This record gives sequence, structure tokens and C-alpha cells, in this order.
Amino acid sequence: MNVFLLMTFCLTAGVPLPGGESLAALPDLDVTHLERLPRYNPIPWIYPEKGPQFQGDPKTRRPFSPEELRGMKERPAAGDAVKFIAHVVNAADAPAPAFAGRWLIDGREAGRAAGQALDPWESAAFEMAWTWAEGPHTVRFEADPEGRIEEACEQNNAVADRTDALALQMRVTRQLYDAFRKTPNRLGSRSFEDWVQRHLLIMNNAFAACVYPLSCPGGILERVRADEFSIMTKEEMQARQPQTMGHDGGWNFYDDNFPAWFGGHIGMDFTTNIDWGLIHELTHQLGIIDLYAIVVAAHWNHVRDAEGQPVWAGYGGSQPCIMSGSGIRTLPDGTTPQPLTLRVDADGKVAAGEKLSFSAYSEHSAGGLNALLGKRRGHFGLYLFDLPARSFIKVLDNAGGPVQGARVRVHRQTPEPGPQSIAAEPGFSGETSSQGLFPLGGRPFGDVNPIGLNGILFVVMEARGHTERRFIDISQFNLARWRGEEEFTAVFRTGIPPEGAPPPVRRLRCALWDSAPGKPVALAWDPPGGAVVKEYRVYRVLAPQYHGISFQPRYEKVAEVPAEALRAEVHPPPGYAGVTDVRCFMVTAVGSDGRESGYADDRELARFAYPGGGARVEQVGEGGKTARVVLGPQGQVHLRESLLVEKGTALKFRFRAAGKAAAGLRLAVVGLGDVQVPLLGEPAPGLPVLERPSGLAAGSWVEVRLELRAVLDRLASEKKVKPADARTTWNEDWLVTDLRFGRYAPASAGAGAGAGSGDEGEAVYEFEDVRAVRGAE
Repeated sequence: MNVFLLMTFCLTAGVPLPGGESLAALPDLDVTHLERLPRYNPIPWIYPEKGPQFQGDPKTRRPFSPEELRGMKERPAAGDAVKFIAHVVNAADAPAPAFAGRWLIDGREAGRAAGQALDPWESAAFEMAWTWAEGPHTVRFEADPEGRIEEACEQNNAVADRTDALALQMRVTRQLYDAFRKTPNRLGSRSFEDWVQRHLLIMNNAFAACVYPLSCPGGILERVRADEFSIMTKEEMQARQPQTMGHDGGWNFYDDNFPAWFGGHIGMDFTTNIDWGLIHELTHQLGIIDLYAIVVAAHWNHVRDAEGQPVWAGYGGSQPCIMSGSGIRTLPDGTTPQPLTLRVDADGKVAAGEKLSFSAYSEHSAGGLNALLGKRRGHFGLYLFDLPARSFIKVLDNAGGPVQGARVRVHRQTPEPGPQSIAAEPGFSGETSSQGLFPLGGRPFGDVNPIGLNGILFVVMEARGHTERRFIDISQFNLARWRGEEEFTAVFRTGIPPEGAPPPVRRLRCALWDSAPGKPVALAWDPPGGAVVKEYRVYRVLAPQYHGISFQPRYEKVAEVPAEALRAEVHPPPGYAGVTDVRCFMVTAVGSDGRESGYADDRELARFAYPGGGARVEQVGEGGKTARVVLGPQGQVHLRESLLVEKGTALKFRFRAAGKAAAGLRLAVVGLGDVQVPLLGEPAPGLPVLERPSGLAAGSWVEVRLELRAVLDRLASEKKVKPADARTTWNEDWLVTDLRFGRYAPASAGAGAGAGSGDEGEAVYEFEDVRAVRGAE
């Protein structure tokens, strides 16, 4: 049953009427809200260090026994006497004559009221007794139901609430409340209460519109109502929580940013301009988390690759949702259906569908609200503990067959060394069965965090010479439970090859990458050893800006290449620009029997990549060993992806320049900022110089070894900072998030000068064997 508040747009006060009278000279009977008595405080909820919240004594933190809980009352029982109070204000500068009022229950008249004349801004209250009945019922009060009084705004004369809706207390400072009295809102009234009630109307109608057939076939079943509006100081608001005053939640409207906040909100038209932030925060009051809290940044992942470097894989569980705001909705089967969206009309009605105006509640947020139905509030994230009794991972190869004996490691999120780190060591591990199944049990996340801070699993699967890494988050387990599944299986269709497939291709690299707009990237590779290849398949990563969402499929096929070609031209995926840690492409080999190899080692794709500012990169020589970098005056190129600089780490490479144009390395080091290493010419102004390698000259190959950890430690000592101060979760090591080579204007060039030593043309540089090493290597 919908809760609704009947309001439509009215004329602004001051507009003349046909008889010459203006709206400013008219009264406005405004039904601001319906109060329900008696109020019952929600039973307090205790947040333990581990496990779900429970109802208990806040002082001793002792859980209440079932007998104690049965003796506590937090809502009316069937047959109890309750009282509804309708609050009416003459929200105008003109007096209002005596008026009639009418009560309705479930659309049927339940009582009449007689209201006396009201002076400007005078209020009145009307009571109705009712015998409490279980289930959803609607109570409504109408002022001047026959429309006999001419008013400045005719359509704020009624409020209707669902009787069992969650009660909210709206607190507002006097300054902000009075500001609403002075300026008409887009409903045509001068009422803070009307502005809030319109948002509650939209919120309730959004609840009804968010239908998900498998988990929420009736939409979100909860409703909210404004039970009280209170004018308070900020200090009074902070002194007591709404739950201690008989409410389920509420919101504090401060005037810290007045009048900027008021100016940005009074003109909202409630159709194209709605305070979704308020609706978002009120949904938090109902115990729903931010979906964007289910996240792990790539630099928080402490799992390492074959080189000993972190895998730099991150994940965001965010998806289009009132409780998230952005992202894509990816299901465990790899599909990315269009998210549900909303449209709001002038009467506050809400329609749901695809590609409408606003984000809807996602299926997870909707399911969470329904999981809490019937509970008073004061808890948070309680629904995250709704997990199936049993859960599994199922590992399939690239042909769709189960992989037996795959080694599986499941890494959990942990609070150390960072708040949401992926642990270096697995929480549990083992091998898949003949059906490709690996059991996760009933508590795969361990002790669930009620905010969602440990809601991600990082799964590493190894079989047949192939390593696959995937994420899965707690929302998929919750949804399975709400769909009635006692057992949940996350099916990963991986790049693991079937038995008898060719080995992967070797030395996958970017043979040519030009920064000019619209230019394709030329990929090259070496054939797999000892295998007959029918063709090669070229893939491009899906949604690189959300590449951490790694349910299958991760790639889309963009080309098939004959066996003799060993090269293909492909365009980067849309939206890749600036996503410099994403390896956008993949190539596989297909045998004569159609079996497809596993993925190639794609580490080279993040090296000498993403040229910009008039640059191109060619990987030439045997196996693409030499990277030839051609830079315009502002050109630059990424040398590699993020780099962890541990004790003894050095950067090694061979370097040759064809000319003398100034160029160098630029590193972004978390906690230290941008630093530079000049290779040719003078350093650029404004950046610390780590070190200047000696012996570099145009035309000759030079071995360069930069003792990176040592020079960063020296700079840190000067700045009096430590790696832990950077809060990267790598508390003992420096984190380089960007390593570029480019032509940067030297200090001697002067303002307005071009990069380089007066040479505005292209300059050519060559690199070989760029790698991070430790110790004497």
C-alpha cells in the first residue's frame, strides 16, 4: 500500500487573482504532519566487536533474554488504544476563517473536526482515537475537505500516512525554519514541513516502484512518516538521538552553511531537482549501508604476483543506487543488465524503468530494507548477516567445463594493515572437486562488518599453467538468501584452458601505440612453443573504468587473426583514458581442434603504454625487446604500472637518446608527492630531484641503476615523513602510483618556453629491460 501526500504545484504568493486580490492576502491551511501516540522507544541495539548487533542493555552490554524481550513493548499491539494528532498551521500572513476537518482510515471517513479561525502562522491540533489493527492501514486528515475557503495553496490541505510506517523526527534550527516561512517553495507554500513531506512522499513512492521479481516482487514494503517536527539548536540535536524519544530515526537540519544551503534547496521543483542526498541519509537511518563502502583500492591488495609485486587489483561493489550513486550492475553470471532508474512527476508519483532520470534503490538495498521489515530501528547493516547456509565457488575453463584440481586461495578483507586491505595470506585454501566446486562454508567472510568494510573476497585460482584472479562481494550472497536459496554457488568462467589446449602466446606487447586521437593500438606477440595454432583471438577488457568488477566475462572478443599474422590493430575500449593500471588487451591461441589457450602474460601491456601529449611508442627488435619512444615537445609515456619500493629496491634499465632534448622520469610517490629524475638536459622546475644518473650522452647505450629506495628514504628524511604516514596500507614501503618518462620544461627554459632544449620537433629515445630489482641483482 502506498503512502501518499496529495500536493500539486501552486501559484507563488503575490500573484494577483481575477478580482484584484493577491495570493499574499489569502490564508493557507497547511496540514504539516500526523503524530501518533503513545510513542514507544525502540529496544536498544548493541554493537559487539564481532557478530551481528543484538538487543540489550546499553550500560552493561548484556543481551536481553527472550523473556525480557517479551516483556518490552516497542509498538502497539492489536486492540490497543492509540491516538493520531493532525497538526495544522495557517502558513500565511492573512487570517484563516473557521474550517472543517475530516479523518479517514483506509479511504473511509472515520471522524469530523471543527477548526476555529486561525491568525497568521497560528497552529491547531486535531485528535482522533483509534483501536490499533495489525497490518498496513492508511490514516489521513484533510483540512477544509470541501474546498470552501480560498487559499494561497489549496493542495497542502491533507497528509496521509501508513499507520505502521517507521517514525521520523525532523529537527531544524530556528533560522532555517524561519527562512522557509519567508520564501515560497516550488509547491507554492511557505513551509519547511511541506518541503520535507514532499521528499518523504517521493521516498515512499520510490520504495513502491523498486520491484525486483526474484527478491522484491512487491517492491520495498517499508514506509516512513514524519511523526514530529522540532525546532532545536544544533547542541540540542546532538545531545539526544531520535530513538531515545520514541522515533526510529530522523534528520538534523543545521544552518552551518546558511544561506548557501537554503538558496540551493528552496527552489527545488521536486521533479528534475530533488534532494536525493536527504533521501539517501534517511535510508541510512533505516539501517542501510553505503554500497560504495564495499570497496578495495588496488593499492590495498597485498596479494603478490609471480614477480613479487602486488597484483594491483582493486574492486568496487558500487552500482547505480540511491545508496551508491555510480558504477555498473554486474551479476555473477557476468551479465550487466540495465539498472533500474526512476522518474518523478509533478504529483510526486514515481515510475521505474530503464534509462530514466534518477538512480533507484538497487536490488541489494531494496532486499536489505525488506529483510528488516517489522523491526524498529537503531541498528545498521544488520541484513548483511543474511547469508546462505552453504556457499561454493565453481571454476569453469574457457570452454565451460568444470576444472578439477584447481588450486584455490580465498583472501579476505582485514582491518590490518589498512582498514579494508586484502590480506597477503589466504583465509582458506584447497582444491576443486571433479565438478569444479570449492566450498566456502556458511561464513565465508568471517565476522561480518556491519558497515560492509570486509564484504569482499579475492579469489586466486591456478590450474593447467594458468592463474585467474577474481573478486566477489557479500551482496551476491545476501541476494541469494533473499531469493530463497539456502545454497549459493558463484560460477567463475575463467581463462583456464581445457586439457590439450595450446600453451599461451609469448611476449604479448604493444608494438605501436600512438597518442593521436582515433589511432588504434598495434599488438604483437610471439607464437606459443611446440603447438599447432589455427588462429589467434584478440580480446579487449570490458569497462576499464570499473575493471575491478571481475565477474565473468572480463573480456570481449574484438578480432580473430590468422596463425601467421602475430599482430593485430585494435582500438582501446571507451573510457580507458587515464586508467593507467588497466591492461586493456588479451590474446589467446586456438589449436587445430578449436581448443583455446589460457591468457598470455600481459604485464608488458602496462609498460610503455598510454602515451600522451604527442607521443608514440614502438616495441622493436627481436621479441619487442627495445622500446622506441618518440616524443613531441609535451610528450610523455607511462613506463609501468604501480610499483612497491621495498628495502633495497632499485630501478634498472638501458637507455639511449638520439638527440639532446631534455627528458626525464617523473614519479608520483604517495606521501612524498611528485619527484623527478633528469636523464638529459636540465631538471624541470618545482619538483624535487631524486638523483641524476651519470654517464648519459646522446647516441650511446647506457646502463642506468637508480637506487630508488635509498633516494626516496633520503627525501623522506628531509621532509620528516615515513611510509606509514601516507596511509597506503604499505606501512614500511613507499608506493609509486605513476612512473612516466617525458619531455618536461627545464628550469632554464623560462616562462612560456617549450619543453626540451629549444627543439620543438620530435625526439627519439630507446629503453631496454626496464625492471625493478632488489639487492645486488
